[in-house]
Amino acid sequence: GYIVSITTASFVVAIALAMTRIIEWHYVPAIPFVFWGIPRYIVTKNFEKNKTIIRIKLMDFCARLEQGVAGGAQPITVFRKAAESDDLLGNEMKAVMQSQKLNKSLYKAFVEHFVDILHMTEADAIGVMLRNSEERGTVLSEPLKDLNRDFRLRRQTELMLKASKLKPTVTVILTMSVLVATLIFILGPIMIEAFQALL
Repeated sequence: GYIVSITTASFVVAIALAMTRIIEWHYVPAIPFVFWGIPRYIVTKNFEKNKTIIRIKLMDFCARLEQGVAGGAQPITVFRKAAESDDLLGNEMKAVMQSQKLNKSLYKAFVEHFVDILHMTEADAIGVMLRNSEERGTVLSEPLKDLNRDFRLRRQTELMLKASKLKPTVTVILTMSVLVATLIFILGPIMIEAFQALL
C-alpha cells in the first residue's frame, strides 16, 4: 500500500518539477520507477533475511519438538509454547495456532502457513510427520530424531559452503593488499625522488 502511495506521489512531484522546468520531461518516468524500486528492494531484502532466520528457528523448533515428544508432551503443547514467544518464529506460530482453533488439524494449519504461504521445505517434512501421527497414530519420536539429524547435516553443509565462498574473497583481498603494499614499497622512493628533483 505505502509503495503505491510513494510511487504515485513521486509521479505527481516529477510532473510538477517538469512543468516548472527544473527537470526535463524525459526524466519524469524515471523518478517514480526509482521511488518504486528502492522500497521494493528493501522490503524484498528484509523478507528474505527474515525468512532465513525463521528457517533456522524452525529447525531449532523441530529439536524442541523431539525433546517434548520424548518427554511425553503432545505436539500441540510444544506448538502452543512456541507461539508464546515474540520472535519471528513465535509470530508465525501464533498464526498456526489461530488456524488450529478454527477446527483445523494441527498439521493442516502448520502446512498451510509454513509450506503454502512461506514456502519452507523444512516445514513440509515436519507436516508429513504430524499428519502421520494424527491420521495413523505413528509415534513421532523416532522420525523426529532422524529429521533433526538431517537438519543438522544440512546446516553443517550450508556453513561449509559459506566458508568455502568466503575463502576466495579473503584470498583476493589479501593478494590485492600485498600487491598494493609492494607497489608502494617499490615505487614510493622513486616517486619521492622524482618530486624532489622537480622542486
